[in-house]
Amino acid sequence: MQNKSVLILLISCVSLISFGQSGNFAAGGVLGVPMGMLTNSSNVGGGGFLLYQRKFGQNRFAGFISTEFIKFGEKKIYNGPYWVASKLSFLNFKIGGKWYPFKNDHIKGIFISGDVAAVASYLKGDSNIGIGTETNETDFGYEPGLGYTTKNGRLELWYNIQFVRSSGQSGNTSNQTLHYSSLKIAFNFIKS
Repeated sequence: MQNKSVLILLISCVSLISFGQSGNFAAGGVLGVPMGMLTNSSNVGGGGFLLYQRKFGQNRFAGFISTEFIKFGEKKIYNGPYWVASKLSFLNFKIGGKWYPFKNDHIKGIFISGDVAAVASYLKGDSNIGIGTETNETDFGYEPGLGYTTKNGRLELWYNIQFVRSSGQSGNTSNQTLHYSSLKIAFNFIKS
C-alpha cells in the first residue's frame, strides 16, 4: 500500500503540473488541534506547508499538490509518582482538488476541497521509569476542508484523518486512526 500511495502521488503531481492552465505556489503555517484518541497523547501543535495549485476548466476547479509538516506538543500522563510522555509529528505528501462554488475570473473566494496523503509519522515515548519507545511509519490519510482564497493568500480549515500502523520495539503492531483539525494561513508567492 505504501509504494502504491507514493506512485499515485508522483503520477498525479506530474499530470497536475503538465496539464493545468495556470497556477500558484503558496507557503504558510499550520496550527493543529488533536481530536479523539489523539487528545490522550498530544497537545496543540504547529508546523508549516508548501502548496502548488493549478486551475482547470471554467475557473471553478483547481488541483493541488502539497507537503506539510506538523509537530504536536508533548503531553505527560501521570499515574501517582510515575509519568509517560509522548511526542508525535506527521510529514504529509498530498494531492487533491478544490471546487470554488462561485464563478470568478481567478481562483479566489470560498472553496471546498479534499485530498489524499502519503503520511510519514514519528512517535517518541518516554517515562520516568526508563521505558521508552520510538516508531517511524509511512501510512495513508485523507482530509476534507474548506477555506477562502484571495489574490495574495488563503485561510483554510481542514479535518485530518491519518491511518497509522505502528510497530514498537517489541515487534507488536497496531492499527490506529488519528484525527486532528488544522487551521492554515498562507501567502501566495509565485503566481502564473
